[in-house]
Amino acid sequence: MKPKTILYISTLFFVISAFNSPAENTKNQNNSDSKKEHLKAEIKLLGKEKINLEDNKIAIENITDVIVIVNKTYFHSQPNSSTRLKSYLVYGDIGTLTKMRNGYGYIQFYNSNNGKSTNGWIRLTDIEEYTDY
Repeated sequence: MKPKTILYISTLFFVISAFNSPAENTKNQNNSDSKKEHLKAEIKLLGKEKINLEDNKIAIENITDVIVIVNKTYFHSQPNSSTRLKSYLVYGDIGTLTKMRNGYGYIQFYNSNNGKSTNGWIRLTDIEEYTDY
């Protein structure tokens, strides 16, 4: 091959590889949007926690009561989507948030109907702070 041909092929490969397919663009945009939503939810809860501390309402180990705001949200064994469990909470269920990581909150839920407790990670976008005591 001539040097100009190699340069042309190399340039063409670079230009083609620099652009994602429309499907990849959509997937990347959805991942980006999902990460942004997780961060917004975490920032919202952290902001409320900061306000509580500033108002001299001392939170022990950052424990906060939360309420489920979606129809159904599944527990996860780890704070990521690949570890979904069969157990879930439904709209209006109230639990205790004890830690946050990677867009998920660790929730302790007590079911007064059957006396069982369920613990695990729930997406932060599916819950909000519960303040109606």
